Amino acid sequence: MRFYFADSLQLYFEPIIALDPEYYLTSGNFALNIPYELQNLDQNLPLRAYLAAGNSWMNFQIGRDRLSFGSGQMGNLALSDSPHFYDFARISFFSSIFKYSVIVSQMPLHLGNEKSNIYSGDLIEGSLIETLQRNLYLHRLDFSVKNKLTISITEAVMVGNSPIEIRYLNPIMVFHSLYSFWNYPRWNKNEERSPGWGDMNGSLFSLELNWNVVTSFALYGQFVMNQIATSYKIEHWEPQVNGLGYLAGSRLSRNFGEWGSVFNLEFIYTYPYLYMNPSPFASYIHMRYLGIRPDRFHYSYIGFPRDTIAVNLSSQFFKDDKLKLNGSFKWLLQGEHDIYWDWESTLEAYNEKTPTGVAQSLFILSFGANYKLLSWLELKTDITGLYSINNNFISNNNQTGAQASFSVIINY
Repeated sequence: MRFYFADSLQLYFEPIIALDPEYYLTSGNFALNIPYELQNLDQNLPLRAYLAAGNSWMNFQIGRDRLSFGSGQMGNLALSDSPHFYDFARISFFSSIFKYSVIVSQMPLHLGNEKSNIYSGDLIEGSLIETLQRNLYLHRLDFSVKNKLTISITEAVMVGNSPIEIRYLNPIMVFHSLYSFWNYPRWNKNEERSPGWGDMNGSLFSLELNWNVVTSFALYGQFVMNQIATSYKIEHWEPQVNGLGYLAGSRLSRNFGEWGSVFNLEFIYTYPYLYMNPSPFASYIHMRYLGIRPDRFHYSYIGFPRDTIAVNLSSQFFKDDKLKLNGSFKWLLQGEHDIYWDWESTLEAYNEKTPTGVAQSLFILSFGANYKLLSWLELKTDITGLYSINNNFISNNNQTGAQASFSVIINY
């Protein structure tokens, strides 16, 4: 539902009734996303609700919404829509060749319990277990060169346990945590560990390029890092790990008679310790509560899954705005480093290569169609098949799966 006021103010929200994600995912081979029992209702609703204001040169948004920066088809490396939602405030200023954006997002974190956690180690007495004062500060610069080349720079810092700080809102300050990590007590501090262990804030940097080579063909790429281990660090300080990720893609558009088409080919490579920092509170992990009990959580990466090699080939065909057909083939090779905190400052961790351990290989084939029956009525269907080798990182545990969906969309 969308309401407009004075042509410059917008109120948007999506009324949704759905099953709690945990119950949906554990409901067996056949699942229905309708909460027929009240206690199984997803009580985070609405998942999207915000107030936005803007004009021809600026935009301000506050509330809950999805966020994603970049041209990635499978996801983006710095900020992606992997979480179900973000709670944030954003302001952007833009012209025909330049755009500047600032985002502040509150990200509560709880380390979990035996049923749902991101940390399975022993906690020192008095260690921080949860906080509501965990915030992501991010700014992004986009430059456009003659509508041919776009260069985007994103820099962010995750502050693990502190109220909103004015210094991170400075529009021209580098957000790098090098100048500020001394200001916070370290998490789970243990004098037997190295002095740099347990920092409560950590940085993220990304560089993106989008090049329209010709009208019908484009290349794009992304590089992201939250930690880089140089030979100087290894030699003079302590062993470090690399937190790096790469994305490369191409897009081709063609016409076939009355049909238009778009083809995408994409490759992603992420290191085993990407998004991980010396404490879970400084790591780039999102958490949402599930249900009314205070001990159930859902974790997700802010970017793309780490310890992963992925390839995506997709296509879309469309005829006017009446009919759209799409298909994709994805291959993901995933190591054993999953969505949990396991930071290590050892040479063994530094030498780990993607994929680690018993790698899980996923092959995913999808097809979909959209048909606009009337100007206000649209039908949509999708079907997906999956084959998993070493499923759940268990050797020779091969599994198949399928999913189908049908939607009726009414635009009024």
